[in-house]
Amino acid sequence: MSLVWDRNRRQRADLLQVRQRNRGAEDQAAGIEAPWLQMDVEVEPTPNFWKGTPAQLEQVFARIRQACPWATIILCTYQFDNSFYGIDRVAPYADWLCTMSYWNDFRTSPEERMQFEVNQLRRHGKPIQFGLPGNAPSHEMTRALEWLAPRGGLEIPPIIWRRGTTTRATWD
Repeated sequence: MSLVWDRNRRQRADLLQVRQRNRGAEDQAAGIEAPWLQMDVEVEPTPNFWKGTPAQLEQVFARIRQACPWATIILCTYQFDNSFYGIDRVAPYADWLCTMSYWNDFRTSPEERMQFEVNQLRRHGKPIQFGLPGNAPSHEMTRALEWLAPRGGLEIPPIIWRRGTTTRATWD
């Protein structure tokens, strides 16, 4: 789990104290921006990731929501199995859900993978952002974007991510 702030420690403490006194519209009127917070909880069934129970992960999300009600929480996942980390328990704390639509890793088509994700995630009633594989061939990326457009999948612009494996051909 990592926390990344866009301000130094002193500014962060000052802003959090002000945030506790002023909420919402008052902050905007005062020209105060909330500190930017990114938290990455890696939840995968491998040795170097989350080792807690679904109940413990829910506690983490609940505490973040309670301590930082202004935070935007994005739940990014490719696993939709409740028995592993309890997506049904943590999704209510998220503002939106983000996929990891790695159809090339899962040996399927862009359309099949994204339809599967929609089918799995829509029960949560949250907006869905699609995380597309930057190492996919460009013709598949085009198909993915063409599939998303008429289905509202561009409301939150998709992200293209793949650390270390994206080739120049993907961007051409």
